[in-house]
Amino acid sequence: MGHPDLGLNAKITWPLALGAVLGAVDLGTDLYTHWTRTMAAEMHLPSIHIAWPLSVPIYFGGAILVTIIYFFVLLPFLYWAIAVKWLKGRGEAAVYWTVGSLLALVEPLTQGDIQAIQQHGAAAVPSAVCDLLLNFGQVWLLRRSGLVAACAFRIGYYAVWHVVYGLI
Repeated sequence: MGHPDLGLNAKITWPLALGAVLGAVDLGTDLYTHWTRTMAAEMHLPSIHIAWPLSVPIYFGGAILVTIIYFFVLLPFLYWAIAVKWLKGRGEAAVYWTVGSLLALVEPLTQGDIQAIQQHGAAAVPSAVCDLLLNFGQVWLLRRSGLVAACAFRIGYYAVWHVVYGLI
């Protein structure tokens, strides 16, 4: 998963840009649905975003931490245990995508996306979809371009969704 043959564009530039685009989509749909205002009001907070300048180290550090825990520790370990040790190399792609898909669902399911849709309906759907795309995108990028690309994707997303949107 190191992918030394790929250049910086494949490892950093494109994933960062794709993450920023996804963050912009989430931001744009939220400006239309006002979903974060609803969530902030329910939690008695002025915003769901951490205020500048603390937003930068907190969200960027969080992006790296989430990527490492879910997609650099758990995914390779489970892949190795199942595909390499148990199945002796058979079905390696299916194992990767099955384990990766299950891990991609952990964050959206544990952060209340499903409950939010049940409680608030369509206004919560775009955010839930963006959460899923963020996590599945990281699984795809980890396999295609490595850990740095997966981190860059989430950092690009957080840069727009949490840092820039928090400044608006």
